[in-house]
Amino acid sequence: MGFFPLWGNSYYFIYAYQKGVRFISEDGRKTAFNSPEALETLEWIVKFARTYNIQALTNFRTGFGPQTQNPFITGKVAMMVDGSWEPDYWRQYAPDLEYGVTYAPVPEGGEISTWSGGMALVIPRHSSRVEEAWDFIKFFTAEESQEVLARSWNIPSRKAVIQRLHETMPEPWRICADLMDKSHFLPKTPIQDFLFEAIDRMTEVAIFGSKSPQKALQDTAQDVQSALDKFYTQKSYPLLSWPRVIFWSCLIGILMLGVVFYLSKTRGCLAAYTRHDILEGYLFAAPWLIGFIFFTAGPVLVSFLFSFCDYRVLSPARWVGMNNYREMVFEDPLFWKSLWNTAYYTAFHVPLGLCGALLLAVLLNQKVRGMRFFRTIFYIPSIISGVAVSVLWMWILNPEYGILNAALSKIGIQGPGWLTDPAWSKPAIIVMSLWGLGAGMMVLLAALQGIPRHLYESARIDGAGVFLQFIYITVPLLTPALFFNLVIGIIGSFQIFTQAYVMTNGGPLDSTLFYALYLFRTAFQSFRMGYASAMAWILFAVVLSLTLVQMRLAKRWVYYETGGPGK
Repeated sequence: MGFFPLWGNSYYFIYAYQKGVRFISEDGRKTAFNSPEALETLEWIVKFARTYNIQALTNFRTGFGPQTQNPFITGKVAMMVDGSWEPDYWRQYAPDLEYGVTYAPVPEGGEISTWSGGMALVIPRHSSRVEEAWDFIKFFTAEESQEVLARSWNIPSRKAVIQRLHETMPEPWRICADLMDKSHFLPKTPIQDFLFEAIDRMTEVAIFGSKSPQKALQDTAQDVQSALDKFYTQKSYPLLSWPRVIFWSCLIGILMLGVVFYLSKTRGCLAAYTRHDILEGYLFAAPWLIGFIFFTAGPVLVSFLFSFCDYRVLSPARWVGMNNYREMVFEDPLFWKSLWNTAYYTAFHVPLGLCGALLLAVLLNQKVRGMRFFRTIFYIPSIISGVAVSVLWMWILNPEYGILNAALSKIGIQGPGWLTDPAWSKPAIIVMSLWGLGAGMMVLLAALQGIPRHLYESARIDGAGVFLQFIYITVPLLTPALFFNLVIGIIGSFQIFTQAYVMTNGGPLDSTLFYALYLFRTAFQSFRMGYASAMAWILFAVVLSLTLVQMRLAKRWVYYETGGPGK
């Protein structure tokens, strides 16, 4: 293939900068990319993707391996737009590769331009080692240090060093250094992560045809403007008073302990013990109590408090009341998207998991030689690292060379894009998750072996066949174990994270952006800890509500040996 857009370092930004697009106004408070130039750029990308079939391009991209199998090295792609670090990989993994380096292609009406990332060395305002940090920054940015970096195939960050070593630098670095005068940086804005994700999502939405380029651009500009307005509005909210929080927390905690102690004393729970015995009991329980308060109850309460704050880690928390919850419900489409994705996954994964685990348990309950070996084989996948399993299934589900599509092609079926297709990505992860049926299978197998054999013998004497025995004896007596697996399965499904994070990172088109993954992004990529805390409490409320409903309904269908449903 000649060229693959949006692969490597060729994001929307580089093409937009070539057309002279600005993303944020000079004062940093207004969006500036809802312009004809920005629309032309997006339409060019969409036209390219549609011309060559976006799904075919996406499937082709899944065949791109690590640097040792880089498609540029292996000859799958003839040209790539990427960063200055790539030639170093080519030097290591393909020393005989013949290539040339030049400026990125410029669209009609554009100008030679590029964009740069880079990193900033920052000393936090409240750092306790300011002098040492400043000494390190001076050492690291000194010309002598930058010359050492230059000798290890890195571009120096000091202009004086670049000018001094310009003629002796390898050609790729020379061209990159010459481009620095025509390079743009991402806008200096407090919502830079949000801006980057919004632009990336805009491009994906337009390419897959969910929205027209014009509609995608307009909606993204509105979303970014809304995020800017919220950030600058938050500064008007009052700072959270930690002394007041600590005072009221301690007071409420002491009152609650007093109430618990009083009720225990007056209701006879502790009446039979002397004060010395009671103190000894609390003393022995103190290590656990202290650990529980500081490492469990404390963080939970702080999280609940932060859910009412705008807290971004590096800035003080500000009290915003119910704003986080209001934004989540009425203004954040990704909240509902992630909740829908999670509900979809749960609705299919839990029933399939229960049925699959029950089928395996019945099959592995037979008295056949070597059955322990088969039980072990089916159980082992459930205890393998989730990351390792996800990587394995990425290869299995690969639309280009995956074993699953290869098997389907043998019987004349064209395999889908699986993880690259928005319509198939969730089913793919559901299929992959059935790999871990072993844990539920073991619970049901133990319950099966606990069913009294005389019940089956009595049923056979009465003329009941295998099917009727299964329906009227096995299933009713398995309902406690099925109920346990149901509750645990729903709780686990609402917390699905690893598979989506490793395999798709929420894509394509946010089709695998599950709730826990969105919460993780909000907390540890956008650093909106207050909003993430509110999301965590919503998740807790949803899971708790579903669990209570299940426990209520269990009285109607869960049978115990001592009686009917719920007894």
